[in-house]
Amino acid sequence: MVPKRRMPTPTGMQLDDGDRLAARLLGVLRAVRAAGASASLAQVVRLTGLPKSTAHRLLAELQAVGIVRRDGMRYQLGDAVWELTVSKEEDQARKTRKELKPLLLQLHGRTRYLVGLGVPSGGAVRFIDLMYGEEYRGLAGLIEEESSLMASAAGKALLAHCPQLVSEIAQRANPGGGAEPLTLPPALSVEIADTQRRGFSLDQRPSRLGIAAAAVPVFGMSEQPLAALSIGAYPQRFDLAMASALLRHTAAHASRVLRQHTPR
Repeated sequence: MVPKRRMPTPTGMQLDDGDRLAARLLGVLRAVRAAGASASLAQVVRLTGLPKSTAHRLLAELQAVGIVRRDGMRYQLGDAVWELTVSKEEDQARKTRKELKPLLLQLHGRTRYLVGLGVPSGGAVRFIDLMYGEEYRGLAGLIEEESSLMASAAGKALLAHCPQLVSEIAQRANPGGGAEPLTLPPALSVEIADTQRRGFSLDQRPSRLGIAAAAVPVFGMSEQPLAALSIGAYPQRFDLAMASALLRHTAAHASRVLRQHTPR
């Protein structure tokens, strides 16, 4: 029986043929990542030290299973990498942002308002996409910071249609627990009821950011919202009638898009 060929590694360990293939594939993958947004075959060869024909063959094998994708003459990390390295929630957020990006662009183009797409993150709302013009550039960093679900139009749109989030907020408001039923702060309960009645949440008083805003939930296949679509502007420029009409229309379209691309 012919023994497997082995080669020394920098640590002194020995690699058989199968291990060597895995090491080469990993090296190619690291080279693609190290090259930045995308890598040419020449860059992969330079970074790995592999022969050109070997690097090309390994890239083809990685491409066949979705770990690498080819764009012209360059290579990028594929969707399979996301599936292996990110949480289910983060992957869902990435897919939601990708599917709804055209709608956010259209909404921003029609209004020139600040347009955001927020998702629940614990007891907060996290904006996974923002569209804005020069006049709102200074607010972008503040909006991208996670904020309480109770402190933004997007957060309240999510709360109004997600009992689980309401329960979490109620538990935080009643840390003692006990036999008493959990209750929300009265003002928040009124706002949630108003949001459910209107179909959108509303912050007409300038927030800490100095803008007025409205938001609607966006649904996939489940009854729980996947995200909230929000629109905001400086109070003197905020047209509530226009904003609410466009939000309802865009949210309905967004929900149809997500239902087509969300597994049951």
